[in-house]
Amino acid sequence: MSHKDVVECLERLGKELGFEVAHDPQKDSRIFEGKVELGRVDVVWFKNISIGKIIKAKIIVAAFEIHPPKTRSNKEIKGDLLNLFWSNAPLQVYVVPLKYLQNNAPKGWKQWYKRAFKNAVMTYARTLGLRNFKLIDYESLKFL
Repeated sequence: MSHKDVVECLERLGKELGFEVAHDPQKDSRIFEGKVELGRVDVVWFKNISIGKIIKAKIIVAAFEIHPPKTRSNKEIKGDLLNLFWSNAPLQVYVVPLKYLQNNAPKGWKQWYKRAFKNAVMTYARTLGLRNFKLIDYESLKFL
């Protein structure tokens, strides 16, 4: 399953569940505080709401960061998790091709993905204070 396949799967599922959906680089996948862009998530599920003509808001329901099927540095992984943090979504999901990387990563990285990756990601997520954080494998999406 490629990065593009994961995006398409998450978009399809979000629409089936009744959400509006956007993916990077679309404007609705960007997280702003005032006029400052804090981050972007790969896929976001949201609802636009309005109360009369005065209040209009985009309510993010779920944010997804997708780890590409290649090795990444800790710095890049932390950046992905920081984007999830900035999303302030009630559900924050990091989708990783873990089984693929455990078998196909370059020498030296295979063992890291097999033994330390999950623990490192969960430690970063706790440190950032990600509330409802989920780590899932690309393979899990085949069953949705």
